[in-house]
Amino acid sequence: MAEPTHPSMHPLATEHLPPFVTMPGETDILFDVSVVILIVILVLFGIFYFKLIVWPHQIAHRENRARAGIVGVLGLILSSRTTTCSGSQV
Repeated sequence: MAEPTHPSMHPLATEHLPPFVTMPGETDILFDVSVVILIVILVLFGIFYFKLIVWPHQIAHRENRARAGIVGVLGLILSSRTTTCSGSQV
């Protein structure tokens, strides 16, 4: 059996480890990158969601009869999507 190349490796570990496997006490780069990407995605989704909620209000401030109907429909759609149901079926 070959000796481990790193002193903290277990003697039964293989010689070649994938790059995402870190040694004890070292920084886990894959985890750190995954956390940063997840936080960025959540922030971008939140920005998109709040822009979507404000969009009917921005349209309503312009004076046009046809747009008022669109704002009403968008308001109904968004209000039905943001309310919660109890989960029981009647």
